[in-house]
Amino acid sequence: MNEEVKKVARKMLFPVVKVAIKFNVSPNAVTLIGFGITLVASYLYAKGHFRVAGLILALAGLCDAIDGEVARKTNRVSRFGSFFDSTIDRFEEFFVFGGILYYYSFLKVDALLSIITYIVLLGSIMTSYIKARAEGIGFSPTSGPMDRPNRYIYLVLFSYYCR
Repeated sequence: MNEEVKKVARKMLFPVVKVAIKFNVSPNAVTLIGFGITLVASYLYAKGHFRVAGLILALAGLCDAIDGEVARKTNRVSRFGSFFDSTIDRFEEFFVFGGILYYYSFLKVDALLSIITYIVLLGSIMTSYIKARAEGIGFSPTSGPMDRPNRYIYLVLFSYYCR
């Protein structure tokens, strides 16, 4: 997601960030709230309720954006917080794609869509791993069309149009 879009998104989310700050909600608490919301979406994917799951996943995506903003605005940015957020993000991806994979493997029984879901999960996880590994050895990878915010958008759109 380019910087201009991120700037607009931050402005739109600022009222929610302000409320979180007012009630002294920690960035890690926002991360955990988003994780709980993601678990609900994952369950709905597994049951085949893709449109509702997509809407709920969009809400979880907002939490993913809000936690970092709360951390920055309250000077609570930390290495642990970054690690915690990133770790929870990976679990969220596994649960969401796991729900979709369950649906296509056991309820709809579509081998091709099961394989495609597995490949998309692999690509999603590897994108994050490659970025983290590159940063760990001193490279500064740029964001592209498969960064986390865009993957949320793709999943929400997929949820609306596919089943």
